Amino acid sequence: MSFALTRGPRNLFSWGTRLDMSPPWTLVNLTVPSTSEIAPDNLLNANILHEDGTPGVIHSVYQTVPLKSGNVYTFSTVAKPINRTWLFLFGFAVETGMVSISTYFDISNGLVGTTVATKNNFIEPVGDGWFRCSMVFQSAYAANKIFTTFVAEANNDHTFDGLDQDSVLIWRPCFNPGYLPEDINSIRTREVPIT
Repeated sequence: MSFALTRGPRNLFSWGTRLDMSPPWTLVNLTVPSTSEIAPDNLLNANILHEDGTPGVIHSVYQTVPLKSGNVYTFSTVAKPINRTWLFLFGFAVETGMVSISTYFDISNGLVGTTVATKNNFIEPVGDGWFRCSMVFQSAYAANKIFTTFVAEANNDHTFDGLDQDSVLIWRPCFNPGYLPEDINSIRTREVPIT
């Protein structure tokens, strides 16, 4: 008898290349009109986040991820501005005391904005106006938790009047174990929704 060893995916997000897949992705006050925009790898696989025209609301995409207590994780995405220049990454109630984690990123100037309860945050240029936005945290709970990417209007401002416009480009969102994001060129994603 022989056995085949296979390495499981490191990206805990399902369908990391297609934010229009529901489930596992949930869109709030936005659409993904295209998943075939030019990405940093020069392939047509970046996603447009298009905010709707609803006033005074959030515009986001999220997925639920299973966490293990005490483990360190990195939540990251590669983004490029279209008509909005800020992105907000958020993890719901993952730290001790049910504290949520969050980081704002200026994806026009490559700067980290306001952060809450994270171990580390960084933004790295990846070429042609794209930036990799990452936040690192340690989970206090073994539970399924929601991780969200918000279109933001400015630092500390992710609730705004939508303008029915293409907001940002997103490529290869990743949620992986460890203190660093997966290498952009080796991100593996599960292309079958988790049931």
